[in-house]
Parts: sequence; C-alpha cells; structure tokens
Amino acid sequence: MRTLGITVACVLALAAGALAYDRLAQPGGRDDARASHRRPAIALSGHIEGLYPNQPATLKVRAVNRTARPLVLRKVKARALAAGPGCPASMLAIRSARPRTRLGPHRSATVRLRTLLSPASTSACERATWPLRFRARAVARRAR
Repeated sequence: MRTLGITVACVLALAAGALAYDRLAQPGGRDDARASHRRPAIALSGHIEGLYPNQPATLKVRAVNRTARPLVLRKVKARALAAGPGCPASMLAIRSARPRTRLGPHRSATVRLRTLLSPASTSACERATWPLRFRARAVARRAR
C-alpha cells in the first residue's frame, strides 16, 4: 500500500510539473516576458557640437558591444526629436552610416554621422538640446 501511495504522489508531481511547463511555454508565458526585456547587443549614445544653420557638423556616436562575442557594426542610424516649439525635428538632418567596424567583446568604437541644421532654423536651435534616438545593425564576426 505504501509503494502505491508513493507512486501516485510521483505521478501527480510529474503531471503538475508538465502542466506548469506547458503554461510557461505558451505565448504570453514567462519566456515571452524575458525576451521582451532583453538588452540590445549594441548600446549607442552620442552628441553633436557646433551646430550652425547650413553648416555641416559631426554627430559622434559611441557604440558599445555588450556581448561576449565579436561583432561587426554594419549600420548606425540616428534621428532627432523636436528640441522645442521653434525647433522641430525636421530642422536637423542626420545621415546614417555603414561603417563595417569590428567590435571586440565588451569593446566600443566611435562612428561619425554627418548632420546639417536647416538654414531656416532660428539661432535658438543652435543652442538647443536635441533629443536623439539611435539604431544599429550588427552581425557576429566570423572566426578565421
């Protein structure tokens, strides 16, 4: 009788474990929540100095490889958001770059993007703080 009770308890425990695993693996389960909160492999930050209307300036973007494997940075894009009521995002043009820069594990590199402040902008836009949003594409570097 005792072995029957132990067998039933084991079967119930295995069934409960299988049910819990099935619920976690379904869409909206715990695995999806983890996937949506993963950090990107590349961290990007940058700033622009010396903005004047109709004068090219350089946006220096720092790209940091957060992974433990080497990557090749293939594309870096930035876009400006409005810096204020008189400085809409359309006043600042930023060109993307295709650098093909090698990034070692946990290393960083600087990529330069060309910018141009519109000739129609006011002098207040020269001193404004432009919020920037960055995107990058990288691929794993092949072993030699």
